[in-house]
Amino acid sequence: RIMANATFAIVVLLTFLLFFEQRIQVPVWLQAFGRMHPLLLHLPIGLLLLATLLVFLRKQFAGSSWELLISFLLHITAITASVTALMGIFLSREGGYDALELSLHKWFGVATCYVAAALLFIKTSAKMFKPSLVAGAVLLIVAGHFGAVLTHGDAFVLGPFQQNEENDLAGENATAFEAVVQPIFERKCTSCHNETKAKGKLILTSYEHIINGGKS
Repeated sequence: RIMANATFAIVVLLTFLLFFEQRIQVPVWLQAFGRMHPLLLHLPIGLLLLATLLVFLRKQFAGSSWELLISFLLHITAITASVTALMGIFLSREGGYDALELSLHKWFGVATCYVAAALLFIKTSAKMFKPSLVAGAVLLIVAGHFGAVLTHGDAFVLGPFQQNEENDLAGENATAFEAVVQPIFERKCTSCHNETKAKGKLILTSYEHIINGGKS
């Protein structure tokens, strides 16, 4: 009951903040709270996917143990998802993200939070529970995808293949920058400073972008 009430209160606060998002001035202590978003988000991801898996393995559990376990997982998922979404709102106010990708990540994340909260009330409905659970898992995966794009860029997964192709093409004609400096930036810096995600408006994927500098 405590977790359900806390989830409801956070969802109401989150909805209020979404309406007045552009007017929010985030104080320093809330900025630190917002930056915990990447730390906490793995909990609702794992818990919601685990709950979805267990629902389809219902026959493997005896007696009332399944209902107790699913109820516990759903309550933990709902409260961690709502806190994660709240952190994300505060973190997004710092800027430095692509507007479209940020918007998609935010709204899919908020939708996941709402579905996780709604599951607490419809878990006894045989017709609505499974479809809602699957919908929540799909929303979660899509939100996670756009979150990964925000954090690492849209070529993060296939990046090693692209880098190998570029290295093969460069060969002996590579400049000192391309051969020595740029690989360091690619390993350490370009996940946050690239054309699709330019933290501080700084792009480190090419010599020309580096010379142009960033916001400061």
